[in-house]
Amino acid sequence: MVKEVCLENDTHVRKAIQFGAQRIELCDNLNVGGTTVSIETCKRVVAICKENGVTVMALIRCRGGDFIYNEAELREMEASISSFKQFGVDGFVFGCLTPENKLHVPHMRRLLQLVDPQTVTFHMAFDQLANPFEAIDQLSRWRVKRILTHGPHKEIEENLTTLAAYETYADERIVIMPGGGVTKDNASHIAATTGVKELHGTRILW
Repeated sequence: MVKEVCLENDTHVRKAIQFGAQRIELCDNLNVGGTTVSIETCKRVVAICKENGVTVMALIRCRGGDFIYNEAELREMEASISSFKQFGVDGFVFGCLTPENKLHVPHMRRLLQLVDPQTVTFHMAFDQLANPFEAIDQLSRWRVKRILTHGPHKEIEENLTTLAAYETYADERIVIMPGGGVTKDNASHIAATTGVKELHGTRILW
């Protein structure tokens, strides 16, 4: 079981490593669901993690709110990706939607082309999609590595059937990674019930 811990800036990076973090999602402003960290923070965290063999996934999200981005916002996200690649970030976490809650194909293709060949996680914008199963097909065709999803209901325990359905449908074409409400106490139960092999959370290690 791969446990990805979500960290706000460089807070608790060394603690996460001590507690056995295998992968870190690095972000800022968790109170709005996460945004992109500063260049300086990214550089510091990557350096620490590289010394300890821990993978870093950087969230690319220029603001809180929805996942419908204008051209200026998309360019800002592209600039963040270009900068972070120089520091050895292992992958990126992002998602772009249309006003109709579908994958924004042109925006996604732009970011994916820039990221290549590094790993991509499509983040919780997934939970706003009108047709998540159709999106699993498309994201797997784009060779997105994984999908971070909480499911449609507030409590993750209410979403286990849905998450299991995603995992079955994905059929190893793409990783389904539950997050949002995953803790060290319920992680094993969630994994056993849904069949997933990766989990994500801010409280997944302690």
